[in-house]
Amino acid sequence: MSGPRKPSAESPVDTPRDRLDLPLVLAVAMLTAAPGIGANPIGGHVTHGDASITTQPGRVTVDQRSGKTVINWNGFSIETGEVTRFRQPNRRSIALNRVVTARPSRIAGRLEANGNVWLINQNGVTIGPSGRVHTQGFLATTTDIARCPPGKREARGG
Repeated sequence: MSGPRKPSAESPVDTPRDRLDLPLVLAVAMLTAAPGIGANPIGGHVTHGDASITTQPGRVTVDQRSGKTVINWNGFSIETGEVTRFRQPNRRSIALNRVVTARPSRIAGRLEANGNVWLINQNGVTIGPSGRVHTQGFLATTTDIARCPPGKREARGG
């Protein structure tokens, strides 16, 4: 029966390069499993205007029936191979999309619209090398757009 192995100069045991760094292994595992985490916009709720959201595997379609709509999302990312499409009344239509959680947005798939798509995410927006944006107009910002400053009223034409 042999006892515990003693390190020698020729065969070091338990050196940092021989041990697994558990936090690093877990981080790599999470990153390789991550594509499903931020996949296609999720949790959309129309707060202004008239629109409906249809979700299928790898595809989200927003049918916008009013010229302007506001949608709050729990997450707005599009992974490689996925498509998010806005069907809008015309090229001047605007869909303001606000991410209301702490998830950053990543566009690695296709975002399509015949009008304008605005994306607000205070946690960041990136468009990856495989990301494609085909819209009449596109705005991505980390600065929220206020509806109306306190104490002010919207001007109404007469």
